[in-house]
Amino acid sequence: KARDDLNAFSETAPFEWAVGVKGEKRERERKPGVDADADCLERLFCYSKDGRRRYPKVGEFYVLKQRKKRDGTAEIDCIVGPYWKVMFFCTSTLIIGVTLFLICSYMPLHHISVKILFPLCAVGALIALWLTGTSDPGLVRRYRTRESLPSRATEAGAKEWSWNDQVESFREPTTTYCRECDALIDGYDHVCPWTGTAIGRA
Repeated sequence: KARDDLNAFSETAPFEWAVGVKGEKRERERKPGVDADADCLERLFCYSKDGRRRYPKVGEFYVLKQRKKRDGTAEIDCIVGPYWKVMFFCTSTLIIGVTLFLICSYMPLHHISVKILFPLCAVGALIALWLTGTSDPGLVRRYRTRESLPSRATEAGAKEWSWNDQVESFREPTTTYCRECDALIDGYDHVCPWTGTAIGRA
């Protein structure tokens, strides 16, 4: 169920992610099979042997695990960004490689406390990297009309919400459209290739 297409949510509730309409149109018109622009790693990890996509996409994100809430909205538990390959195969490899090199080369010369603490810090850094790289950066839902805005918009003043053409949705002042992610992200700061994803409020 976690791998079902996200469009299934719209069958029971008017819920949509605020993603780029051009990319959304390409997804709707997408033919069965492996995308032509998919590289070897995407073909290996994101597609099954018969060419079907294993994970649904939200903008340029792959959703690995999600839940449908009682109110009809979706909650993402595990997601990877547009540069997930850099995070898994470059940043992680660097941390593991440098750690192993230092342990083999220099650890025998240091105190026992250093021998214990250094690997623990390296493991902690790796866990923090993976948690950051697989967390929802702050994706928001689409609001096509002012009437559909949440109650907090009325309290804060709906005039503060502006229309975004890329995703065809009203957006809060704290949200920004990210071209690389092709989605609106709350508290957007930047896209970090090392973590593979966007850095936002969530």
